[in-house]
Order: sequence, then structure tokens, then C-alpha cells
Amino acid sequence: MCPPSTFSFKSYKASSFNGTGSVRSATVIKFWKNIFYSVHLSFLFEQEIPPVTINTMLTLSEIKTGKHIILNDDPYLVLYHEHSKMGRAGAVLRTKVRNLKTGASFEKTFQGADKVEEAEIIRSKSQYLYHEREEYYFMDNTSFEQFFLFKDALKDTVFYLIEGTEVDILYFHDMPINIELPVKMRMRVIEAPPGIKGDTASAGTKVVTLETGLKVTTPLFVNVDDSIVINTQTGEYVSRA
Repeated sequence: MCPPSTFSFKSYKASSFNGTGSVRSATVIKFWKNIFYSVHLSFLFEQEIPPVTINTMLTLSEIKTGKHIILNDDPYLVLYHEHSKMGRAGAVLRTKVRNLKTGASFEKTFQGADKVEEAEIIRSKSQYLYHEREEYYFMDNTSFEQFFLFKDALKDTVFYLIEGTEVDILYFHDMPINIELPVKMRMRVIEAPPGIKGDTASAGTKVVTLETGLKVTTPLFVNVDDSIVINTQTGEYVSRA
């Protein structure tokens, strides 16, 4: 017998469809047709169909500070946005964006009915390990996979990286591209000008140096070896730890 995948209906065509021969031939053809379609349909449905991803398109009113968008196939973070209206020209949105892969920033203006694709960014908890020259190494808390990101992409976030710090790694198309810091972090002062005796409140300020080399303005009463809380989004002193 012919296997289902190579079966030819012509090979089973009866020379005559008179009497019982016609019934027998039609039955054989129907039988093999059923086998043929069953095999091929089962093969079809066993195949995995890749999911279709439909990314969200953002309008001017939806493009805001903190949003991730795609420009020229690269993921960007919106650092700043400002809406305005220019007479007949309609609505205008001025933004500043940063490329999450390269760290490069520039200003981008959107107008009227402009839309931009939202970037699908996946976050995963990771631990900062160490750095060698321009490479900063992390370990994924779930998979324990170790990887590095370049300083150029991380920009000023490197001044908040202390060994063991937990951060969110940002993944784009399954590749780690950047990090997201906790909003507030505790850091130690390693250099500070002497305060004025009797200063117990924030009357006056001075610039101190933290353990990562970050310089920040603090009240006069902050001293060497003090632990203080810093807002990583603004780089400003919050309080003593």
C-alpha cells in the first residue's frame, strides 16, 4: 500500500464504476482520503504557532516622563516631557530621551497626530557584583547568570553602585541593556568639611563625598562615616540613615 503522504488517488481509480466494482472502488478512495487528511491535519496542529506580539502605540498625551519608547528600533527612556500648543500647528510635545543601550541623550519633538511605539521592557532583580574598567558586572537573582553592562550605557548610575546592591535589570528582546535603581539608597560619607560647632539643624550646607565618589550637598551637621539617604533620581540628600 502507498503511505498516506505519497498516496495517489489516480492509482485507485476504478476502470469501471458499474455494479459492485463501483461501490468497492469508491469505498477504497474514501478510506484513503480520510487517512490522508487525518495524517496531514494532525501534523499541522502539532506545529507550534509563534505568538503574535502587538505593541502599544502611544499618542502625544500618553508619552510621559518615565515611559519607554522605541525610536529607530532602539529602546529609549523619556527623561522629560512638556506639552504646548502652537496656534494652528496644534499640540506639540517636547521631550528629552535617553538611549538605554548607548546612554546617548537628545531632545525629541512630537507634533499633532504623531504616535510612537511603546518599548516592551522586562525587569528582573539582580545584584551588583563588581566592575573592571568600563565593565560593570551583575548577577540575576533568579537564574544566577552573570553578565556585564558598559559604563557608557549606565552613565551616572554607576555612582550609586555598591557591592551587593540590588537593582532592577532592564531587558529588551531578552537582552540586558540597563538598570533601574531603588529610588532611595543608603550611602556612607567618606569626606566632609568640618561642621560648625553647635550646628544641629540644616541651617547652611556643604558638599560631602560618598563612598562611590559621588558628591552631594548636605546640611552642615553631616560628618565623615555618617550614613545618609540619597534620592537616586535627583541626586539629592534626603536624611540621615
